[in-house]
Amino acid sequence: MDQKVYEFISKQTQDPIVERKTCAITGKPFAIFQSDINFYDKISPTFDGEKYLLPAPTLCPEEREARRFSRRNESKLYRRTCDKTGESIIAIYPAKSPYTVYDRKVRYSDQWDAMDYGRDYDFSKTFFENFDALNLAVPKKSLHTVDSMENCHYCNYGINSKNCYLCMGACLAENCLYGSVPVQSMYDVDGTFCLACQHTYQCAHCTNCFECAYCDNSTNSKFSQFLSFCNNCENCLGCVNLQTARYCILNKQYTKEEYESMAKEILKDRTSIAAFKEKFEELTRMSPRSSVFNIGSEDCFGNYMQGCKNDILCYLNLQSFDDRYGMGGGYGSNNIFDGYAYTQSSYSMEISGFSWHKSAFILTGEYGCSECYYCQHINACENCFWCIGIKNKKYCILNKQYTKEEYEQRVWKIITQMIVDKERGEFFPVTSSTFAYNETIGQQYRPIAQDEATKRWWRRQEEEYFINIPEGMEKIQGKDLPLTIWEVGDDILNKVIICQKSGKPYRIIQQELDFYRKHNIPLPTMHQDARQEEVLKKRMPMGFYIITCPHCNQETLSSYPENSWYTVRCPACYNKEVYG
Repeated sequence: MDQKVYEFISKQTQDPIVERKTCAITGKPFAIFQSDINFYDKISPTFDGEKYLLPAPTLCPEEREARRFSRRNESKLYRRTCDKTGESIIAIYPAKSPYTVYDRKVRYSDQWDAMDYGRDYDFSKTFFENFDALNLAVPKKSLHTVDSMENCHYCNYGINSKNCYLCMGACLAENCLYGSVPVQSMYDVDGTFCLACQHTYQCAHCTNCFECAYCDNSTNSKFSQFLSFCNNCENCLGCVNLQTARYCILNKQYTKEEYESMAKEILKDRTSIAAFKEKFEELTRMSPRSSVFNIGSEDCFGNYMQGCKNDILCYLNLQSFDDRYGMGGGYGSNNIFDGYAYTQSSYSMEISGFSWHKSAFILTGEYGCSECYYCQHINACENCFWCIGIKNKKYCILNKQYTKEEYEQRVWKIITQMIVDKERGEFFPVTSSTFAYNETIGQQYRPIAQDEATKRWWRRQEEEYFINIPEGMEKIQGKDLPLTIWEVGDDILNKVIICQKSGKPYRIIQQELDFYRKHNIPLPTMHQDARQEEVLKKRMPMGFYIITCPHCNQETLSSYPENSWYTVRCPACYNKEVYG
């Protein structure tokens, strides 16, 4: 972020900048606010009667984010065997991974005990070297899902969902396919971050939409296709910035009869849909756009904030309060700094997971923990340091049990060494991640070129894993698929389709075919990964800039830079221009 962003935030929130630092990786300047210092002091733990003061970060917010993202593989799935049972499983770790991997159900069972891997701290090594050794030894779980996921065998990072297939981050979702983060949604296919949507296709960041396709950043709409930043629209096609509209095409009003006749022709097959998409995208580029897109949020300076209050420089937060530098947090969380995918948590930093309190530096946390630091996959624990996979424990270090007194004395001694080794207050380095960077969401949200990754010693996955296509299965090129769904027979379920963009093979499942037939949608010609890349392009950018609104000449926080090809307004001027 440019220095203007920090100055703008400081002025708007009356929060003084108390320190200006230089990122240890990029060399870019970034700011530390007084509220940051107050927060670090508030969550700093006390051991053996002395307070362990968490220092201000050495990396800028973007690099801290990339470091966290490097630990999270959400969508790269592999077939391998469970190292406990020998059975074939689906996992986020390939067969060649050096880690021991257990099937999720085995990992949660009593068939093993993470405490068996406990060890003493080796002071001849750094802290991260000690942790990496434990991390290599403790078995990993194949997928990050819980028992509340019903018939969701090919999903990852999900909770309380049913009948979903290749969906990542599904929450209270049902019958969703090939998407990411469908929340309280049903029959959402190829979508991303859709909340309370039903029967939607290739939609991005939509809320409470019904029977919509190819839409983005729209709310409370139904029976529509190709909407962008629309609200309360019904039977509209290719519209931008409309509110409470009916029977409109490319923002032009038609009668019901005219609309139905024209829509039928536009949506008749894949070719006509593609031609109309070009006209819609041209209208989108010409239309005014708000600098950020927040819904029902108060005193927030971020983007994609919904029902939030006092969140600063956050992205994709839902019902969170007083958070900063985070992404994907919500459902009652408050005072979280540098978090990702966290819920019902408070006064913590560098965390992910459910119900964390006064904790920090948590790798893929799970739930119900407090005053834990530098831990991974732990459940219902308190006062634990450097532990992996344990549950219902207190006063543990490197998975070894201590008394309260022993725990505090040892922790302080280790912290003293961390200070000497300049590891105090640092999150786990990218170089020790269990995943290659381009296997993780880091490559999606904070992409980095191969030469830069090599320069930083960040591992990349370049090997193409063999995909076993059953002998005798018919192959068909995506570009040769029928133009309409009505020309497709049930035999497509037994064919392998070759993606016209990536060359990857993929198949159609019955649940998916039924959806396309119900909604008159042509078969996709691209692999689900390529489709998801296209859908993600519909979201607003992740960065923050300060631009001058061309209407009021006031500075405003924006996800688009000053020279963006979009016509960007501050939220107040955008709302006045679009909605009156």
